[in-house]
Amino acid sequence: MVRRTALLFGVGIMAAGMILAGCSKPPTEEITAAQAVIDSVKALPEVTAYAADQIAAVEATMADVQAKVAEKKYDEARQALQGLADQARAIVATAAANKEAMKGTSEQAIADANTALAAADQQIIKLKRNATAEMKQKVADGKAAAAAAAEAFAAGDYATAAAKAAEAKAAADAIVNPPAAQ
Repeated sequence: MVRRTALLFGVGIMAAGMILAGCSKPPTEEITAAQAVIDSVKALPEVTAYAADQIAAVEATMADVQAKVAEKKYDEARQALQGLADQARAIVATAAANKEAMKGTSEQAIADANTALAAADQQIIKLKRNATAEMKQKVADGKAAAAAAAEAFAAGDYATAAAKAAEAKAAADAIVNPPAAQ
């Protein structure tokens, strides 16, 4: 009889523990705090420009947390939330490093474009009368793109500067190294 009572008591304790575990509260405060950090990081222009993949990963984790909460898997949601705010804050440093790397890339791209444009100008001078209006227009377009690249670089928009410099170099390369006639 004592043994049966002890067994029933043990089963009762386990059932109570399971009920209490199932009744845990959602991590609302933690979610709100993490979302506030994520939103503040996303508000920084450098983050959206130079760390878009990383912020997307953090947002995906937050979406996973929300899904776990909807499924009432609060412990799993809390686990997924651990370190999420710190991860979001670290993205600011990543964005700054990526921006600095893009600055160097765009600086080199602008220099390469200017070198290619100078070579294109020399090619047109060599051709004199044989230089076509299309060739001259390509050089003019390339110079306009190079000017836009320099302007974007001065404004700190290194991604645009690199893209415009590549456009300028492509225009110049079309003059210096024209595609073979088919």
